[in-house]
Amino acid sequence: MHTIIKMNNFSDINKDELRLMLNEHKNRVIEIFDSIDSTNTELLKMAKAGCPDRTVVIAHKQLSGRGRMGRSFFSPQTGIYFSLCLREDDIFDNDETIDPQSALFLTVIAGIAAADAIRSVYGIDAYIKWTNDILWKNRKLCGILSESAIGANGQPDYIVVGVGINLRKGDYPADIKDKAVSIEEAAEAEGKQFINYNDRCSPEIDIAQSETELIAAFLNHFDMLWDRYLLDGNSDYIISEYKEYMRVIGKKVTVKNVSGAYQATVKDVANDGNLIVEDDNGNILTLNSGEISIDR
Repeated sequence: MHTIIKMNNFSDINKDELRLMLNEHKNRVIEIFDSIDSTNTELLKMAKAGCPDRTVVIAHKQLSGRGRMGRSFFSPQTGIYFSLCLREDDIFDNDETIDPQSALFLTVIAGIAAADAIRSVYGIDAYIKWTNDILWKNRKLCGILSESAIGANGQPDYIVVGVGINLRKGDYPADIKDKAVSIEEAAEAEGKQFINYNDRCSPEIDIAQSETELIAAFLNHFDMLWDRYLLDGNSDYIISEYKEYMRVIGKKVTVKNVSGAYQATVKDVANDGNLIVEDDNGNILTLNSGEISIDR
């Protein structure tokens, strides 16, 4: 018997439903758009104007979505896109800004939360590729982009974490057609079937989740990890969970950065979220930027 997954229409995503699903920060500001230039761009504007900590902007289509290194991020109506604002001055009653060490962990935490949400809500075997991609069978399901505003002291005043998830089948541009995949495509390949959330339910349906539940699952896991990190400053449990969602340790990869590209073997993830690799000359290197691709 196929597992049948119901997916709702965008009109069914509403603030009240989302708030009921949240474990913490239920009174956060939530803004929902049918279409927007970029959820990150909108939230960065709101953050500059003083929006509170944990504000969320959600859209079902981005006209000018962007990824790392200035790349565009294909953001059609077949996906879901949301951004989350973190700011220290609303967590503590003082003028402290976010510590850069904490800022580094936001992308790591977002990766954990995204992979876990996709797995728990849709049953998809999603996993993390350092640092900010969620994959299924080496194809991209989800991308994450963290952006910040730097204060006068050189530290971030606030950080916006954006998440874009491919939900349904769509026509991808030629340059990413063989690299991207949707939750719908991955689910069907794993023996699951999608129907519209508003269609009549059948007795065989054993998973009935919605996009609202996907966003709530992400926010709940993110909040749990970030709030705990703010309290104790301990990254061990975060990195441990991060590595559980990775499938790259011990594998051969191609590392790309501003200097070029080279082959290396992934050895570990450091406590600060950096990737530790060994190049073909036996040199141990620590990566805090750039990107990797898994050699097949």
